[in-house]
Amino acid sequence: SPDGAFVYVRGGYYGGTLNTYARDGVTGDLTYLRRRSYGDSTFTLSPDGLTMYATSYDDDRVDVLARDVIAGSMSYVQTLLTSDGVEGVNNVRKVVQSPDGLSVYMISSDQLAVFDRDPSTGLLTFRSMMLHDAGAGDALERGLHGMVVSSDSQFLYAVGKSQDGELA
Repeated sequence: SPDGAFVYVRGGYYGGTLNTYARDGVTGDLTYLRRRSYGDSTFTLSPDGLTMYATSYDDDRVDVLARDVIAGSMSYVQTLLTSDGVEGVNNVRKVVQSPDGLSVYMISSDQLAVFDRDPSTGLLTFRSMMLHDAGAGDALERGLHGMVVSSDSQFLYAVGKSQDGELA
C-alpha cells in the first residue's frame, strides 16, 4: 500500500486470491492477516491506496473494493458485470487509475474502456469505449498489452503489437 502499512499479494495458480500482510514500518517484517478469494482475478491498487480493482477475465466482471486504511481489509463498493449490461468490462486484462483519481481505464483483448471515478466513494460510471476496427490494422486488433497515465492525468499511453509483432 502507498502508506507502507500493508502488502497485498495475488495468490493461487490462476490468481484469484488476495493475501493481506501487515508490514512493520521499522523492521519491514510481514505478518499474515487474511486471504480472500475473488475468482480468477488480477488486482490493482489505486495510487491513493483507497481502492482496489479485482478483475475477473473469465466472468467479465470488475469488483471495486474500498480499502480500510487501518485494518488493511477490503469491502465491496461496486460490481460491474457484462451480463448486467455494463460496457467495457468483458475480458479485462489491466486496470489503471489516473493520478488525479478521477478516471479509470480498462483494457481487454480488443477494447479500451474509460470510466469516471467518484473520488469520495470509488464508484465507477462508464464514460466511453474504443473498440478495434476490423481490418484497420490498429493496435486494438492485436490486443493491448499495457498502459500508463501521464503524471498530470492528461494523457493515456497504451501499448499494443504492430503487424510485425513489435510493440507499438
